[in-house]
Parts: sequence; structure tokens; C-alpha cells
Amino acid sequence: MIWVLCAGGFLPAHAYVLDAAQVLDRTARAIGSSGAVVVHQSLVLHAAAGEGEPPRISETVRYLFPGRFRSDIQSETVHKIQVWSNSDRVTIINDQLPAEGEEWFDRYKDLMLYRDATQLEALLQKAGVDTSVSSFGRFEGRLAFVVGAQYPDESVPQLWIDKHTFVPFRWIAAGRGPDLTGDLREIRYQGWHQSGGTWYPMRIAFFINESLVREIQLDRIEPQTTLPEEQFDVPRLRSAYQLRTAGPEETDGSAVEEVQRTIEDFKRIYEP
Repeated sequence: MIWVLCAGGFLPAHAYVLDAAQVLDRTARAIGSSGAVVVHQSLVLHAAAGEGEPPRISETVRYLFPGRFRSDIQSETVHKIQVWSNSDRVTIINDQLPAEGEEWFDRYKDLMLYRDATQLEALLQKAGVDTSVSSFGRFEGRLAFVVGAQYPDESVPQLWIDKHTFVPFRWIAAGRGPDLTGDLREIRYQGWHQSGGTWYPMRIAFFINESLVREIQLDRIEPQTTLPEEQFDVPRLRSAYQLRTAGPEETDGSAVEEVQRTIEDFKRIYEP
């Protein structure tokens, strides 16, 4: 075999590159799960550390496969619920419904939601990954299929998938151009392991311009046969909390301002 020198090291000169559909099909089969799972994990907020230790928050997440996810964070001052059900989602902070919007680091869960390659491909396309493009690359000595870019281009969203195991280990959510315009935002998955038929990474790290801003550390995983559907019922949750906050004549103005300050403080700390 002939090897050529590229920016990331030596690569096979005539390595056969599977197209994106083939790669994603194998990925979906490699990590796709069925049934349900409850995951207890710790969210470490490095960007909010300042001079001291980074805040560490306990989080419980629930997956009901395919396509449904719920996160619960309970601290002394904030209770946050996030629920995704296929294309619908809702966020609740201290019984309030803030303006909807998805942050880039919320996408980490997406790769675990589906075991069907077509659904996985549609999800990536929605996130800006061009699934008509695939190439062969190397990152930190690891050979990979790169879906969404021609290696070594890191200016566009792309997913890196291990050449041998077909597990994803690097997701560039937002690229950075050769002139260093824009921020390089990436999610890295480490230590994939199986528990009761469910695949999950031991650590998920989030980087901005190669600086670690947060990470998720797995504490415990509990495979389930199923979970209650109502925990993932987005319209029901949205309606219930809208009713709680309806009627400005019934709401104390100072209380509303306090809740809004809490939401803004939460976003400032938790969403760099």
C-alpha cells in the first residue's frame, strides 16, 4: 500500500472511502439502541470555573428509543427540564417557558437517538452536515471516515467516525475557516461501552477553538424495557406550564422579574 503525507499525518493514497450513507448505516447498527435507558451523569462547566474548581451539576437523562429524550437538572436554585420528542422540544426553567432555541452542545444526544441510518442522515443534514461528502482522515492518530467534509477541511460541520469500529468520536458543529474566522465548536465522544444492549460514551467533551468548555461524565446507566410516555409528551408539558404562567393579572411583577433573572443567570452560567 502507498501512503501519502497529509496535514494530519500519513494516509493511504488509494484508500477506499465508503460513501456517507454506507458509513452512517454501519454507525447506526454499531451504536443504535432499543427500548429505553436512564443515565445518571455529571455536567462539569469548565467555562464557568473562573479561578476555582469548575461547577459540577448532577443530571438525569432518559432516552426512549427511537427519537425521544428528557433531561432533568435539579440544583438549589434551578430546576431545568428539557424534552425532545422527534422534531418537537420544550425547555422549562423554574416552571417557566423561556424562548425556545437549541444550543450547539444540546446536540450531543442526537447520535444516540436513532438506530436507523435514514433518520440519522436527516438529523445530520438538519445540523448542517453535507452527507453527500465523505473522506478519509486522521485525528490524534485515529483513522476515521469524515462525513460532511474533504479532509483536512474543518471549515464546515462534519462527523468523524472510527474506521474500524464505526463509532462516532468527533462532531464539528461549527467550523472555522483557514483565516481563523468563526469559532470551531466540537463535541468529542470517548469510551463508548455497552450496558444491557445500550451503547453510551463514558465521557463527552465540548470544545471551542480547542479549549475545553464543558464535559459530561457518566456516573451510572440503567437500561429499561420502556419508560412512561407522558415523560416525553412535549405538547402536554408545554400546555401545562403555559397554564401555570397564564394571566398576567394573577402574576406578581416582582416574581416575574425574579424568575427572568434566574433564567438569565442560568443561561449565562450553563450556556457559554
